[in-house]
Amino acid sequence: MTFGKQLRIARIAKNLTQKQLADLIAAKHNSISNWENDLNRPDPDTIEAICRVLDITPNYLLGAKPDDFSPEEKLLVKKYKELDDFGRQTVNIVIERELERAAQAKEAVGTIEKLQRQAAAHSTLSRLLSYYGKIAASGQHYSFEDMIRGMIQVPLTDENQHADYAIGISGNSMEPDFTEEDIVYVQKAAHLNKGEIGIFQKENCIYIKKVGDGELLSLNPDYGSIPGQDAKALGRVLGKIEGDYQVIT
Repeated sequence: MTFGKQLRIARIAKNLTQKQLADLIAAKHNSISNWENDLNRPDPDTIEAICRVLDITPNYLLGAKPDDFSPEEKLLVKKYKELDDFGRQTVNIVIERELERAAQAKEAVGTIEKLQRQAAAHSTLSRLLSYYGKIAASGQHYSFEDMIRGMIQVPLTDENQHADYAIGISGNSMEPDFTEEDIVYVQKAAHLNKGEIGIFQKENCIYIKKVGDGELLSLNPDYGSIPGQDAKALGRVLGKIEGDYQVIT
């Protein structure tokens, strides 16, 4: 990252305008703009003044080392130091949980890549998709990331050529179109239109539902609707697997 970009990030992190920074270091207003656009650089004495005001090091401006803190990171450290013991314990718990989650996600990605390499020799007339275990059409508590089961190899069709993953269905809330034994193709999508069927996450529940007016609908009349305002779309259902398939774990 250039000197100008580093300077701009540090200035914004301190909530200073270009004019305010210029006043604090006794520089012309347009000087800050020139420096941030990398048209020129200040002299060493001015760089020291900038560093004092922005609470950064010259190394950060002139080419930060990998172990240098960015202004945003320094601000987080400052906030952490201002917490009491209870607050720090809470932050530590969250950090440890997120580190564990990130490590699991990285391991899952590595597993999928390994399976993809192992299946690379399969026929080009088939597709290999990430395969997620069964969800309940009526909803059960799941973490979507924890549902990965491996890969599924299916015959290549016009229907599944745009699919990103496959997921199994359980429950009967979407009968008669989708039954207990079905596995559906899903195309990743963050928004679905009214009338489309998709996979949704609401709190810790995963659903396959039809989009209504601000609600998620079941096809089975024995089930009521679900408020959809805070539901997250995970993908659009393209169809279901017909014929033979192979799950690779």
